[in-house]
Amino acid sequence: MFTISGRTVSIMHYKKNEKNSEPFQEKCNIVRNVPSNLSTSRPKPSKCFPLCIGGSSLALGKSTSVNKRSCDTLRCTSCDFRVVSFNDFQWHKDTDYLFLRNNAPDFDRLKPKLKSKQGSRSYCCQCCHKTMDSLTEIRDLPVKWVCGNH
Repeated sequence: MFTISGRTVSIMHYKKNEKNSEPFQEKCNIVRNVPSNLSTSRPKPSKCFPLCIGGSSLALGKSTSVNKRSCDTLRCTSCDFRVVSFNDFQWHKDTDYLFLRNNAPDFDRLKPKLKSKQGSRSYCCQCCHKTMDSLTEIRDLPVKWVCGNH
């Protein structure tokens, strides 16, 4: 027996029959699905459902149907960058794509386009931005953000 990719495998053994010189099967064990200790120790990644974002008064973390939170592992499928958030800030109206593309995710470089606003949370990737005050599901927004696993 030996282990391949976390599974225990038995090998088929054949011997020749001394009387008639034909091979016969002495022992045959099929591959058994026995998980190794490594595969059971790794936790499975999980995603938010429903996927929500919101203001700074809401907790960050994994959102469930019972406990809705603002996801803190967002990723944009359009620009393939991580979405960053800033508590108690909102975006200026003149924030544009080129500014985000050149400055995200560095807070010091983004700060000129951020205004202080208590209770808000500003989100951005390198292609779009949003300011949120209350809990909102991502499916209701025109962004291509997904949960990056927790």
